[in-house]
Amino acid sequence: MIDGTNIKDLNLRSLRQCIGYVGQEPVMLNTSIKENMLLANPDATDKEIIQALKDANAYDFIMKKMGEKGIDTTVGTSGGQLSGGQKQRIAIARAFLKKPRILLLDEATSALDKFNERMVQDAIDRYRKSTGNITIIVIAHRLSTIKDADKICVLANGKLVEMGNHEQIMQQYPDGVYAGFCKKQQSAEEEEPAEEAEDEISEVPSEKTPVGTATKTNAVAPSDSNLNKSVNKSMINVEMSPEEIEKKE
Repeated sequence: MIDGTNIKDLNLRSLRQCIGYVGQEPVMLNTSIKENMLLANPDATDKEIIQALKDANAYDFIMKKMGEKGIDTTVGTSGGQLSGGQKQRIAIARAFLKKPRILLLDEATSALDKFNERMVQDAIDRYRKSTGNITIIVIAHRLSTIKDADKICVLANGKLVEMGNHEQIMQQYPDGVYAGFCKKQQSAEEEEPAEEAEDEISEVPSEKTPVGTATKTNAVAPSDSNLNKSVNKSMINVEMSPEEIEKKE
């Protein structure tokens, strides 16, 4: 259900136009950065493309690394000329350019070091506030991308066992699945040496196994023993107008 309407009664093409998606391995065509951005919004101007890239903390590295060609630089087959983190930032910028009402981020910052992850996370938060009524679903393995969600749903063995925001779950379930997940993450971070912002070439590899799922409106954190990345949601509230999602005739 979306705003009380069964998705089976919605026009599929119209619905998909309202959804933005960024995956762990973004899809990049063997063409320029600009052309890859225009896949999300063919009518976008260069100014809008550049602003979206700036919002995703991607424009500076493009101008620094790509030389005079800038956004006209060819990314190579499957984006082979870019690092994992560079591809993810461009993909996030592409999602911003589409201006979706539902934004799904599936491990969208997994290839970034902590500094760039914070920068991109801040950009996502700014985008959320500036757009108003939007549902952002974030699937992630890092606590930093889960804990600020409006609602976190914890799944264990395919069942919902905990729900609330970060503070509520920690108070109500101090020995629960989510609390254990947080403690492990915090212990691991304390053992890591202090980290400075990394160069793009040395960004964290993207082949990481996710250990948590989060959304800005609703979040899910699976248990370590049974990783379940599917969110069993029957209702999504994004407050779309009838003009934004057409019903089937």
